[in-house]
Amino acid sequence: AALSLCSVANAGTVLFSEDFDSITANTLNITGSVASMDVFGEVDAVVPVNPFGISGLTSTVIDLDGSPGPGGIGKGGFDLVAGRLYTLSFVASGAQRRSNGDTLIVGLLSDLTGDLALVDSTGLFAGTPTGLLTAEWAISTFLAGNSPFAESSLTVRAVNNTSFAFGIATDSRDNIGPLVDSVTFSDAGVIPEPATWAMMIAGFGLVGFAARRRAAVAA
Repeated sequence: AALSLCSVANAGTVLFSEDFDSITANTLNITGSVASMDVFGEVDAVVPVNPFGISGLTSTVIDLDGSPGPGGIGKGGFDLVAGRLYTLSFVASGAQRRSNGDTLIVGLLSDLTGDLALVDSTGLFAGTPTGLLTAEWAISTFLAGNSPFAESSLTVRAVNNTSFAFGIATDSRDNIGPLVDSVTFSDAGVIPEPATWAMMIAGFGLVGFAARRRAAVAA
């Protein structure tokens, strides 16, 4: 019963998801939009059977360095609620067809500096310092050409109610860039208040006490 009082808001509600599999043909020089995402600059869509020397694909991916680049994809129009956690996740790899690499850039945009705080990061951005973010915050990493596909994520807490947009891009401009797939933005729930943590601990303690008492009675 005590544990039942410790529930927090629902977590893991997907607000946006795009896997690009609605694109079934290799397409170059994409501007404006691709699938359900906005395009800045130019990007290319690459399907598993392609003439670009990219092997091993199981789904459509986006080459961020269009023909020509640079380019990126993004999505906006989200209204974040103060106190809630939100996670942007995606799968990315190197160009998969040459030895030299490219820079992958992820940008998070809010109304004002301090509206968002980074609380966790995984994959390519694991270990990024946490704390308040500027209104136009970006982080970058270098991907070798043979870097395998890997999932990465950034989780932020909305300090204030704010509008939100994100972008995934490259500054490469030689027609061969990082590949991106499976972009998801989710409402990850809330961080329990201190009183909730205390109630959870008390609940676990009561469960343990009850278990010991039943054991003693049985003996």
